[in-house]
Amino acid sequence: MDIWFLTAGVAAAAVALTHFFLGGREIARPTPTAGEMHSVVRHTNYYCWHLVTLSLVLMAAGFFYTALPARPQEPAAAATLFAAAAAFRCLGINLRFNLKHAHHPQWMLFLPVAVIGAAGLFQ
Repeated sequence: MDIWFLTAGVAAAAVALTHFFLGGREIARPTPTAGEMHSVVRHTNYYCWHLVTLSLVLMAAGFFYTALPARPQEPAAAATLFAAAAAFRCLGINLRFNLKHAHHPQWMLFLPVAVIGAAGLFQ
């Protein structure tokens, strides 16, 4: 069992669970009934929240699969790239719209996953 990918999988699963429980309560649940948004925008946002949920579960699964003995590294490489891209995209949005990191902190969840995954890839 590869400890780096196992650790990255646990960290990625924690991100997925945070998204599911906190995001579900704060974002997904109120979105379909948010009257200030057009119906298409509301339901597209709701759909995108579910796509993110699926992506986060697949990211964790990629790390867990690669952590098993004699498995290819490609799933972990894809998961690491996804985590890094998500972290830097969030930082870019924060900079572009002058958002406080405390109000839009998702990059802080993804960056450790990317670093741990990279450590596993380059060990």
